[in-house]
Amino acid sequence: MVTGAATLNNGLTAYTNGVSALATGNQAIAQGLATVQTNLPALQSGTEKLNTGVSSLLSGSQQLDQGSQTLAESLTAAVQKLGVIHTKAGNASALATPVHEVTSDIAKIPNNGTGMAPFAIAIGLYVGGIALGTMYEGFLPHKKPRHALTWWASKASVIGSVGLLQAILLYWTLTSGNHLHVTSQGAFFGTILLGSVLFLSLIFCLRLLLGGFGTWLVSIVLVLQLAGSGGLYPTYLVNSFAKAINAWLPMTYLIDALRSLISTHQAITTNIWVMIALIVGFNLAMILRFQIGLHQSFIEIETATEDN
Repeated sequence: MVTGAATLNNGLTAYTNGVSALATGNQAIAQGLATVQTNLPALQSGTEKLNTGVSSLLSGSQQLDQGSQTLAESLTAAVQKLGVIHTKAGNASALATPVHEVTSDIAKIPNNGTGMAPFAIAIGLYVGGIALGTMYEGFLPHKKPRHALTWWASKASVIGSVGLLQAILLYWTLTSGNHLHVTSQGAFFGTILLGSVLFLSLIFCLRLLLGGFGTWLVSIVLVLQLAGSGGLYPTYLVNSFAKAINAWLPMTYLIDALRSLISTHQAITTNIWVMIALIVGFNLAMILRFQIGLHQSFIEIETATEDN
Protein backbone atom coordinates (compact mmCIF):
# COMPACT_ATOMS: atom_id res chain seq x y z
CA MET A 1 0.00 0.00 0.00
CA VAL A 2 2.87 2.31 0.78
CA THR A 3 4.36 1.55 -2.60
CA GLY A 4 1.08 2.35 -4.33
CA ALA A 5 0.84 5.65 -2.49
CA ALA A 6 4.34 6.58 -3.64
CA THR A 7 3.48 5.64 -7.17
CA LEU A 8 0.33 7.72 -7.00
CA ASN A 9 2.29 10.64 -5.63
CA ASN A 10 4.80 10.37 -8.46
CA GLY A 11 2.01 10.20 -10.97
CA LEU A 12 0.39 13.32 -9.54
CA THR A 13 3.73 15.11 -9.71
CA ALA A 14 4.21 14.09 -13.34
CA TYR A 15 0.66 15.15 -14.08
CA THR A 16 1.31 18.55 -12.51
CA ASN A 17 4.51 18.97 -14.51
CA GLY A 18 2.70 17.96 -17.68
CA VAL A 19 -0.04 20.49 -17.03
CA SER A 20 2.63 23.20 -16.54
CA ALA A 21 4.41 22.16 -19.73
CA LEU A 22 1.08 22.18 -21.55
CA ALA A 23 0.39 25.70 -20.31
CA THR A 24 3.84 26.82 -21.39
CA GLY A 25 3.31 25.22 -24.81
CA ASN A 26 -0.03 26.94 -25.17
CA GLN A 27 1.64 30.29 -24.47
CA ALA A 28 4.33 29.55 -27.08
CA ILE A 29 1.63 28.56 -29.57
CA ALA A 30 -0.23 31.78 -28.84
CA GLN A 31 2.95 33.83 -29.35
CA GLY A 32 3.70 31.97 -32.57
CA LEU A 33 0.20 32.61 -33.87
CA ALA A 34 0.59 36.30 -33.00
CA THR A 35 3.91 36.41 -34.90
CA VAL A 36 2.31 34.67 -37.87
CA GLN A 37 -0.54 37.14 -37.79
CA THR A 38 1.93 40.06 -37.63
CA ASN A 39 4.04 38.79 -40.56
CA LEU A 40 1.08 37.71 -42.64
CA PRO A 41 0.78 41.11 -44.46
CA ALA A 42 4.49 41.00 -45.36
CA LEU A 43 4.03 37.46 -46.65
CA GLN A 44 1.06 38.57 -48.67
CA SER A 45 3.02 41.57 -50.08
CA GLY A 46 5.95 39.31 -50.98
CA THR A 47 3.60 36.93 -52.74
CA GLU A 48 2.18 39.81 -54.78
CA LYS A 49 5.70 40.95 -55.72
CA LEU A 50 6.57 37.40 -56.71
CA ASN A 51 3.50 37.25 -58.93
CA THR A 52 4.46 40.61 -60.48
CA GLY A 53 8.02 39.40 -61.09
CA VAL A 54 6.77 36.24 -62.72
CA SER A 55 4.57 38.34 -65.01
CA SER A 56 7.54 40.58 -65.92
CA LEU A 57 9.66 37.50 -66.58
CA LEU A 58 7.02 36.10 -68.91
CA SER A 59 6.74 39.46 -70.72
CA GLY A 60 10.53 39.70 -71.05
CA SER A 61 10.70 36.17 -72.39
CA GLN A 62 8.15 37.08 -75.03
CA GLN A 63 10.14 40.20 -76.00
CA LEU A 64 13.33 38.15 -76.13
CA ASP A 65 11.64 35.67 -78.41
CA GLN A 66 10.41 38.49 -80.66
CA GLY A 67 13.90 40.05 -80.70
CA SER A 68 15.44 36.72 -81.65
CA GLN A 69 13.00 36.41 -84.52
CA THR A 70 13.78 39.97 -85.67
CA LEU A 71 17.52 39.28 -85.50
CA ALA A 72 17.12 36.11 -87.51
CA GLU A 73 15.09 37.94 -90.15
CA SER A 74 17.65 40.78 -90.31
CA LEU A 75 20.56 38.36 -90.65
CA THR A 76 18.72 36.55 -93.41
CA ALA A 77 18.12 39.85 -95.23
CA ALA A 78 21.77 40.82 -94.73
CA VAL A 79 22.95 37.55 -96.23
CA GLN A 80 20.73 38.15 -99.24
CA LYS A 81 22.07 41.71 -99.68
CA LEU A 82 25.69 40.63 -99.27
CA GLY A 83 25.13 38.15 -102.02
CA VAL A 84 24.65 40.94 -104.57
CA ILE A 85 27.66 43.05 -103.45
CA HIS A 86 30.66 42.99 -105.74
CA THR A 87 33.73 41.69 -103.95
CA LYS A 88 36.27 43.58 -105.98
CA ALA A 89 39.48 44.89 -104.42
CA GLY A 90 38.35 48.49 -104.88
CA ASN A 91 35.13 47.93 -102.96
CA ALA A 92 36.98 46.13 -100.19
CA SER A 93 39.47 48.99 -99.95
CA ALA A 94 36.68 51.56 -99.80
CA LEU A 95 35.01 49.68 -96.96
CA ALA A 96 38.26 49.13 -95.08
CA THR A 97 39.59 52.69 -95.43
CA PRO A 98 36.69 55.02 -96.23
CA VAL A 99 38.66 58.15 -95.19
CA HIS A 100 42.15 59.12 -96.35
CA GLU A 101 44.31 61.41 -94.22
CA VAL A 102 46.04 64.26 -96.02
CA THR A 103 48.81 66.03 -94.09
CA SER A 104 49.85 69.55 -94.99
CA ASP A 105 52.86 70.97 -93.15
CA ILE A 106 52.44 74.74 -92.83
CA ALA A 107 55.64 75.20 -90.84
CA LYS A 108 58.51 73.35 -92.45
CA ILE A 109 61.44 73.57 -90.08
CA PRO A 110 64.56 71.79 -91.36
CA ASN A 111 66.36 71.54 -88.02
CA ASN A 112 66.24 72.43 -84.35
CA GLY A 113 68.34 75.55 -84.84
CA THR A 114 65.73 77.05 -87.15
CA GLY A 115 62.99 76.25 -84.65
CA MET A 116 64.90 77.90 -81.81
CA ALA A 117 66.01 80.90 -83.88
CA PRO A 118 63.24 83.30 -82.70
CA PHE A 119 64.09 82.66 -79.06
CA ALA A 120 67.85 82.90 -79.64
CA ILE A 121 67.47 86.17 -81.58
CA ALA A 122 65.36 87.73 -78.83
CA ILE A 123 67.79 86.65 -76.10
CA GLY A 124 70.75 87.99 -78.09
CA LEU A 125 69.11 91.38 -78.54
CA TYR A 126 68.21 91.62 -74.87
CA VAL A 127 71.69 90.65 -73.69
CA GLY A 128 73.17 93.18 -76.10
CA GLY A 129 70.94 95.82 -74.54
CA ILE A 130 72.12 94.85 -71.07
CA ALA A 131 75.74 95.21 -72.20
CA LEU A 132 75.11 98.70 -73.60
CA GLY A 133 73.20 99.68 -70.48
CA THR A 134 76.18 98.67 -68.38
CA MET A 135 78.73 100.60 -70.45
CA TYR A 136 76.84 103.74 -71.43
CA GLU A 137 75.54 106.45 -69.08
CA GLY A 138 71.97 107.05 -70.14
CA PHE A 139 71.11 110.01 -67.92
CA LEU A 140 73.91 112.44 -67.00
CA PRO A 141 74.68 115.00 -69.75
CA HIS A 142 77.98 116.72 -70.51
CA LYS A 143 76.35 120.07 -69.87
CA LYS A 144 73.02 121.15 -68.47
CA PRO A 145 70.37 120.83 -71.21
CA ARG A 146 67.61 123.37 -71.75
CA HIS A 147 64.86 121.03 -72.91
CA ALA A 148 63.93 117.50 -71.94
CA LEU A 149 63.39 116.55 -75.59
CA THR A 150 66.90 117.58 -76.64
CA TRP A 151 68.32 115.81 -73.61
CA TRP A 152 66.45 112.65 -74.61
CA ALA A 153 67.53 113.04 -78.25
CA SER A 154 71.19 113.30 -77.28
CA LYS A 155 70.95 109.98 -75.45
CA ALA A 156 68.55 108.27 -77.84
CA SER A 157 70.77 109.04 -80.84
CA VAL A 158 73.62 107.06 -79.32
CA ILE A 159 71.43 104.24 -78.03
CA GLY A 160 69.49 104.06 -81.30
CA SER A 161 72.68 103.95 -83.36
CA VAL A 162 73.96 101.02 -81.34
CA GLY A 163 70.58 99.34 -81.67
CA LEU A 164 70.67 99.78 -85.45
CA LEU A 165 74.21 98.44 -85.65
CA GLN A 166 73.23 95.47 -83.51
CA ALA A 167 70.25 94.72 -85.75
CA ILE A 168 72.35 94.95 -88.94
CA LEU A 169 75.03 92.61 -87.62
CA LEU A 170 72.48 90.11 -86.39
CA TYR A 171 70.51 90.19 -89.65
CA TRP A 172 73.64 89.72 -91.76
CA THR A 173 74.87 86.87 -89.58
CA LEU A 174 71.56 85.02 -89.76
CA THR A 175 70.86 85.43 -93.47
CA SER A 176 74.36 85.32 -94.95
CA GLY A 177 76.26 83.33 -92.35
CA ASN A 178 73.61 80.83 -91.26
CA HIS A 179 71.48 81.00 -94.44
CA LEU A 180 68.24 81.38 -92.51
CA HIS A 181 65.23 81.44 -94.84
CA VAL A 182 62.39 83.82 -93.98
CA THR A 183 59.13 84.89 -95.58
CA SER A 184 60.20 88.50 -96.17
CA GLN A 185 63.72 89.83 -95.81
CA GLY A 186 62.53 93.40 -95.25
CA ALA A 187 59.97 92.43 -92.62
CA PHE A 188 62.55 90.22 -90.94
CA PHE A 189 65.10 93.03 -90.65
CA GLY A 190 62.44 95.49 -89.52
CA THR A 191 61.28 93.11 -86.81
CA ILE A 192 64.83 92.60 -85.56
CA LEU A 193 65.35 96.37 -85.50
CA LEU A 194 62.10 96.88 -83.58
CA GLY A 195 63.13 94.21 -81.09
CA SER A 196 66.53 95.82 -80.61
CA VAL A 197 65.04 99.28 -80.00
CA LEU A 198 62.33 97.78 -77.77
CA PHE A 199 64.77 96.07 -75.43
CA LEU A 200 67.11 99.07 -75.32
CA SER A 201 64.16 101.32 -74.48
CA LEU A 202 63.01 98.95 -71.74
CA ILE A 203 66.47 98.60 -70.19
CA PHE A 204 67.32 102.32 -70.16
CA CYS A 205 63.81 103.23 -68.99
CA LEU A 206 64.15 100.96 -65.95
CA ARG A 207 67.61 102.34 -65.19
CA LEU A 208 66.52 105.98 -65.51
CA LEU A 209 63.35 105.62 -63.48
CA LEU A 210 64.54 103.24 -60.76
CA GLY A 211 68.31 103.66 -60.64
CA GLY A 212 70.18 100.73 -59.14
CA PHE A 213 66.97 98.85 -58.47
CA GLY A 214 66.07 99.23 -62.14
CA THR A 215 69.41 97.71 -63.14
CA TRP A 216 68.65 94.73 -60.92
CA LEU A 217 65.10 94.55 -62.28
CA VAL A 218 66.45 94.27 -65.84
CA SER A 219 67.90 90.85 -64.95
CA ILE A 220 64.68 89.78 -63.26
CA VAL A 221 62.72 90.68 -66.39
CA LEU A 222 65.15 88.59 -68.42
CA VAL A 223 64.56 85.55 -66.21
CA LEU A 224 60.79 85.98 -66.43
CA GLN A 225 60.97 86.25 -70.20
CA LEU A 226 63.04 83.08 -70.44
CA ALA A 227 60.23 81.12 -68.81
CA GLY A 228 57.08 82.95 -69.86
CA SER A 229 57.64 84.34 -73.36
CA GLY A 230 56.84 81.07 -75.14
CA GLY A 231 60.22 80.86 -76.83
CA LEU A 232 61.75 77.99 -74.89
CA TYR A 233 58.57 75.99 -74.24
CA PRO A 234 55.04 76.32 -75.69
CA THR A 235 52.72 78.18 -73.35
CA TYR A 236 50.45 75.17 -72.86
CA LEU A 237 53.37 73.21 -71.37
CA VAL A 238 54.34 75.77 -68.72
CA ASN A 239 52.75 76.42 -65.34
CA SER A 240 49.90 78.82 -64.63
CA PHE A 241 52.22 81.65 -63.52
CA ALA A 242 54.16 81.60 -66.79
CA LYS A 243 50.89 81.55 -68.74
CA ALA A 244 49.60 84.53 -66.75
CA ILE A 245 52.64 86.73 -67.45
CA ASN A 246 53.03 85.71 -71.10
CA ALA A 247 50.97 88.57 -72.52
CA TRP A 248 52.79 91.14 -70.32
CA LEU A 249 56.30 90.33 -71.53
CA PRO A 250 57.78 92.36 -74.44
CA MET A 251 59.78 89.38 -75.65
CA THR A 252 56.55 87.45 -76.29
CA TYR A 253 55.60 89.70 -79.19
CA LEU A 254 59.07 89.72 -80.73
CA ILE A 255 59.30 85.92 -80.62
CA ASP A 256 55.81 85.51 -82.11
CA ALA A 257 56.64 87.89 -84.96
CA LEU A 258 59.98 86.21 -85.69
CA ARG A 259 58.41 82.74 -85.55
CA SER A 260 55.76 83.83 -88.05
CA LEU A 261 58.40 85.16 -90.45
CA ILE A 262 60.61 82.07 -90.14
CA SER A 263 58.16 79.17 -90.03
CA THR A 264 54.45 79.59 -89.29
CA HIS A 265 53.75 82.37 -91.84
CA GLN A 266 51.06 83.99 -89.69
CA ALA A 267 50.14 87.68 -89.59
CA ILE A 268 52.48 89.81 -87.47
CA THR A 269 50.55 93.09 -87.53
CA THR A 270 49.37 92.87 -83.93
CA ASN A 271 52.83 92.00 -82.64
CA ILE A 272 54.40 94.90 -84.53
CA TRP A 273 51.91 97.43 -83.20
CA VAL A 274 52.32 96.19 -79.64
CA MET A 275 56.11 96.57 -79.87
CA ILE A 276 55.78 100.07 -81.33
CA ALA A 277 53.38 101.05 -78.54
CA LEU A 278 55.81 99.74 -75.92
CA ILE A 279 58.71 101.63 -77.49
CA VAL A 280 56.72 104.86 -77.49
CA GLY A 281 55.61 104.31 -73.90
CA PHE A 282 59.11 103.61 -72.60
CA ASN A 283 60.56 106.66 -74.37
CA LEU A 284 57.78 108.93 -73.12
CA ALA A 285 58.60 107.77 -69.61
CA MET A 286 62.28 108.61 -70.21
CA ILE A 287 61.38 112.06 -71.55
CA LEU A 288 59.34 112.65 -68.41
CA ARG A 289 62.34 111.63 -66.32
CA PHE A 290 64.52 114.08 -68.25
CA GLN A 291 61.92 116.78 -67.67
CA ILE A 292 62.16 116.16 -63.94
CA GLY A 293 65.95 116.23 -64.23
CA LEU A 294 65.82 119.76 -65.63
CA HIS A 295 64.79 121.00 -62.18
CA GLN A 296 67.98 119.66 -60.64
CA SER A 297 70.72 122.22 -60.13
CA PHE A 298 73.51 122.39 -62.69
CA ILE A 299 76.11 121.95 -59.96
CA GLU A 300 74.64 118.57 -58.95
CA ILE A 301 74.66 117.29 -62.50
CA GLU A 302 78.14 118.65 -63.28
CA THR A 303 79.55 117.24 -60.04
CA ALA A 304 78.05 113.83 -60.71
CA THR A 305 79.50 113.90 -64.22
CA GLU A 306 82.98 114.74 -62.93
CA ASP A 307 82.78 111.98 -60.31
CA ASN A 308 81.98 109.44 -63.01
